[in-house]
Order: sequence, then C-alpha cells, then structure tokens
Amino acid sequence: MKGNILVSFLIGLFIVVGGLAFAKSAQAWGFNICDIFPNLPQCQEPSPSPSPSPSPSSSPSPEPSPEPSPEPSLTPEPQRDEAKSEPQAPQCPNGNTTQVPAWAHVNRSGEQAIVNAFITEGDNVQIYWSVVGQPHWQHSSAGTNPDGVKPNADKWIDYTIHELDPNLGYDFGIQQRNGCGGGETITAVIVDGPETQVFGVTYYER
Repeated sequence: MKGNILVSFLIGLFIVVGGLAFAKSAQAWGFNICDIFPNLPQCQEPSPSPSPSPSPSSSPSPEPSPEPSPEPSLTPEPQRDEAKSEPQAPQCPNGNTTQVPAWAHVNRSGEQAIVNAFITEGDNVQIYWSVVGQPHWQHSSAGTNPDGVKPNADKWIDYTIHELDPNLGYDFGIQQRNGCGGGETITAVIVDGPETQVFGVTYYER
C-alpha cells in the first residue's frame, strides 16, 4: 500500500518536472505552450487595474460675500432756538394798591345806580356789583371800561350802572388800581337795598 503511494507520487513529480523543463525548452526553441494549453496559470494575462479617476475637489467653492447694506440716514432733529421762548402772558409792571377809596357811596334809583368815590391811590378804579346774597362778583365795569374807570381832575369817580332789577338789593365794590395793577383786592362794599336813596360804605373786604 505504501509502495503504491510512493510510486504514484514519484510519477506525478516526474510529470510536473518534465512538463516544466519541456515548457522552458520549448520557449527557448520559440515554441509557445500557451498555444496548446491556454488555461495554464502562466498563460493567463493579468486584467488591467482601473486607473483611479480624479476625485472632485472637496474644497468648498468660495461663497459670494454679502454686499454691505446702506446704513439708514438719520434725519437731523431741528435745533431749538433758545432765543425763542414760549409765549407768556403779559405781566403788569405796576405795583399793587393798599389803600381804599374815600367817601364811597351809591345813589340807587330803580334800575340804575350811580357809584361815586374819591381816589386816594392809583389812577383808576374797577367797579363790581352782584345781587345781595350771591357770590362776589357777578358783574364789573371791565365790560365798558377794560382799562378801568378814570377819575376826573379832582380824583372823583362818577360811574352809572344800568339794567338793575328794581326789586332786588345789590352789593357794590370799588377797587383802586394803579395802571393795570390790582392791589390786594381791598374793596369798599356798599350794600344797596331796592329803595331809592344814597347808600354809604357798609364794610371793607380784601
């Protein structure tokens, strides 16, 4: 059994060695064994390996830089002219009076009353009147004499009031003023009843 295996091995080895020697000698003589045995390993042509194709560049393409947006133009605020101040009410440069008129009285006759007095301070008077018991003052001489009732050369005031209610009594006030000044509103109040007579000063009020 072992002898047969050895013999087979030797025969195979002889065939391989002989074949290689024959092939080598055949190449030396110009004989190509691949023409007879094309399936031999040495007769196989290597398949060409594909040449690597250039890969696309992985570097990112530069993005376009954004154009700077124009800054909004600021509308300049109008400059305040410090020289132009807010309009103010006119102020009276004259001082205030502190005295009361002399010999103030009212000559009442029905729907009219004549107010008389001597000016002791200032250059004009403001005359007020209202119904007895009503708040002071409902009426004044400013409607007919906005600059005040002017006295005559003797400092005498003679002012007539019309359209009074003959059935009602009235309070009359006389306030001395210096120009546009008003004083401390020291007023000579004359309480006049509906009777026709002369009424003198009843009391003074500030």
